[in-house]
Amino acid sequence: MTENKGLNRLAAFGWAWRSSGNLQQRVVTAAVGGLVFLALLIWGGMIGMFILTLALVLGMTQEFCEIALSLEDRLEKKYFMLLLAWLAVSLNALFGGAEAEVAFFGFLGLFSYFLFTAGRHPGERFQAHFRELMACVFGFFYVGVTPLLLARIHSSVHGPQWTLLFFFIVWAGDT
Repeated sequence: MTENKGLNRLAAFGWAWRSSGNLQQRVVTAAVGGLVFLALLIWGGMIGMFILTLALVLGMTQEFCEIALSLEDRLEKKYFMLLLAWLAVSLNALFGGAEAEVAFFGFLGLFSYFLFTAGRHPGERFQAHFRELMACVFGFFYVGVTPLLLARIHSSVHGPQWTLLFFFIVWAGDT
């Protein structure tokens, strides 16, 4: 009886695999993406780490902006955050180990941008605008500056192994 249940589950999975194009697309994307990720991490050197860090920071910034921004100018703020994240990764790759400087100038850029656009939000909307500034500053440090340390870890002794271990720990915690 239990053998029959196992066969039924396997047959149900086979049916789900054939009938769901979304499942096939997800599995293929994960397999190809995982192989590209590992290849860049292991054999990509610093250029591979730049590409991985850039993809990671831009993806997390995009997701963060979808969650944190709610005013009518959220698209403009999202693009500014994405530009700032791209600049942070690029400047850190160019100057190597410039995380503190990137964080400082990123904060100045965010604060200046929100200060110049504050006139569009009178009254109660100004408080929401200010809350979005606080969220964006936190988000920039959390999803924009912290991953920059991956390049520093990767360039250390046994760096690719430590970086792989870091990603395996994150993956294990997420599943």
